Amino acid sequence: MLRIALLCVLALPVLEVLGLVWLGQQIGSWVWLYMLVAMLLGWGLLKSVRLTAAWVMLQSARQQQLPVWGLLYALRQGLAGVLLIIPGMFTDVLALLLLLPWPMPQRWQASVSPSQGPAAQPADPDVLEGEFRRMD
Repeated sequence: MLRIALLCVLALPVLEVLGLVWLGQQIGSWVWLYMLVAMLLGWGLLKSVRLTAAWVMLQSARQQQLPVWGLLYALRQGLAGVLLIIPGMFTDVLALLLLLPWPMPQRWQASVSPSQGPAAQPADPDVLEGEFRRMD
């Protein structure tokens, strides 16, 4: 398994160079503009991930929940930013796949729902929740 992973890591730069040569033959010197734009997008994405992760942690702490899904989202964005900075078509395609929205698993949706929590349901079914005002 380790040999296959090592082979994939070593083959990636070769595939990237071959892909950039092919793209350069197809569109000419515009490939440099493509690489520059991809790098700038990746850099901007990495800068925004810091704020996203901090916001997710803050919101989860306020709701007293584990920030698993939010942190996975921030991790995906960060990895996509790094892949966009690396020059090459294959890493850019992988980055775009990471940026696609993924559906949240059903077991996590219940824990993220704002209607769930200690204040959502009274402890005793005979207790009526509400506000009152004295009218003297």
